[in-house]
Amino acid sequence: MKAGVLTYMMILGLGYAKSQSPAQIELIRKHFKYVSENLDSFRSEESKTFDESTDGADISKYYDGKECVKIRMEYYGETGKLFREYYVKDDKLLFVFDQEYRYNMPYYMDSVRASQSGFNQWFDPEKTKLSESRYYFENSKLIRWIDPTGQHVSDDTDDWNEKEKFYVKDLKSRLK
Repeated sequence: MKAGVLTYMMILGLGYAKSQSPAQIELIRKHFKYVSENLDSFRSEESKTFDESTDGADISKYYDGKECVKIRMEYYGETGKLFREYYVKDDKLLFVFDQEYRYNMPYYMDSVRASQSGFNQWFDPEKTKLSESRYYFENSKLIRWIDPTGQHVSDDTDDWNEKEKFYVKDLKSRLK
C-alpha cells in the first residue's frame, strides 16, 4: 500500500516537474534577453501576407548570422490584432509570446456608421482589451504556459497538447 501511494506521488511529481523546469526557463530568459538586446544588429527579412488574416499580416524574421533567432508576426483584423513572437535557437522553439488586442467594435465603425447601423457605441481604442500569453519550450515540448491572468496552466489539459502541437508545427512551416 505504501509503495503504491509513493509510486503515485512520484508520478504526479514527474508530471508537475515537466511543466516546472527552472533551469531551462532561466536559459530561455537569457536567450530572450540576448535577442532583444541585439535585435538591431541582426539581419532581418520582412514580408507581408493576406493568407492568414482579413487585413493581412506582417512577418519579420531576424537572423544572427545564418541562424533564425526570432520571428515576429503581426496579424490585423477588423475586430482586433495579434502580435506573436517566436524565439528560436538551433531551429528549435524556445519561447512564444502572444499579445492579443480585442476591439470593442470593428475599427471602421465610427460614430456615424454606428448610428446608421443602429449601434449605440463605436470603435474606441481606449476600450481595447489586451491579453498576453507566454509559452516556454524545451526540445519541442511545452514546459510552461502562463495565461493572460498570469496563472500557470496545468500540463494535463487538452489545450496544453493542442498549443504544443500548433506552435511547433507553425514554427517549422515558417523556418522553411
